[in-house]
Amino acid sequence: MKVTVEFLTRRREEDGDTETRFTAVGILDETEEGLRLRYVEPPSDEEDGAAVRITASGDCATIERQNPTLHSRMLFEQGQRHACRYDTLYGGLDLHLVCDELINELTPRGGRLFIRYRLDTPGAPPLETILEITLKEVSE
Repeated sequence: MKVTVEFLTRRREEDGDTETRFTAVGILDETEEGLRLRYVEPPSDEEDGAAVRITASGDCATIERQNPTLHSRMLFEQGQRHACRYDTLYGGLDLHLVCDELINELTPRGGRLFIRYRLDTPGAPPLETILEITLKEVSE
């Protein structure tokens, strides 16, 4: 099913909070692993747009992003810590994330996914992030 993807992240950083918002069109379908959303995020000043695949089932979600210069895969489970690799133009980073809250209100017709997590980066305080994705069915 074709959906409108409303994407919002808020990051708490040492030098202040940053917010990213965009809207895209994606495809939402049911798989054996759960609901799967696919879309392409718009390019930014820092990188090309990435193909994104989000799979959500119950209290677990996986977000994979890929473009010619980066690949990342993040696994979110409330109350759990997971290792993830984040490739950048300058090399790869091995990171850990802790999912503090995950609210999955997605249905085959749309809905909302909310994730609050901390990303542990070497030599820096944890990066606190709120991610909210809202999906609305596109009427043809």
